[in-house]
Amino acid sequence: MSQIHGSGAGNWSNAAIVDSDGRLFVTGSITTLPNIVIDGAKVRGSGLVVFPKTHDRQIMGKTYLCGSSFYDISNSGSVGILLALGSCDLHTTFDSRANGDANMILMENVKVDSTSGNKITVINEQRTCGSMMNTTIWVNPILSTSGNVIHTAMYIGGSGAGTKFVSAPVSTGIQGGDLILAAGSAYWIKLENLAYRDITYDWNLEMHEHC
Repeated sequence: MSQIHGSGAGNWSNAAIVDSDGRLFVTGSITTLPNIVIDGAKVRGSGLVVFPKTHDRQIMGKTYLCGSSFYDISNSGSVGILLALGSCDLHTTFDSRANGDANMILMENVKVDSTSGNKITVINEQRTCGSMMNTTIWVNPILSTSGNVIHTAMYIGGSGAGTKFVSAPVSTGIQGGDLILAAGSAYWIKLENLAYRDITYDWNLEMHEHC
């Protein structure tokens, strides 16, 4: 650990400090103020480098991704994605689209009869990092309790055989923004076909945890 500037060498108060991982700290008074990590700031051989927080999180191996598709879902049929959270809150960005009119319904505090359905592979976006989330994601398990509806949105992709186009992206947050899901709960993203014909969905989830 090295001190860049402060009240005196070795005192570590009111100083900027670089640790062995290249992270930059700003320290307060030893007795009154906490040390603060400058998020996204790294000290390298070329000098001080500052990253956007989202990119720094990815570099540090704390951003995760999964995605899939549901193909030829029949008229009035539905499919769903279950997020079973562990001990950490989960920041999620859900991005999806459909080629027909459909509903997206987000439910909280759902319960499943069993671990039926298919578990989806979640990857760390930093491929040299082996850490994984403590949230698991499933498609189409059997629900015993549907929980509380907390958000709905609609895919406008046309209905009937004569109109068929890809909807605008639909998310669980405004214009693709984050939604923070509560630790220990389970969430169900239900997709309902309203197009009076078969339709296909494409979806992706980008996530990071706060423990």
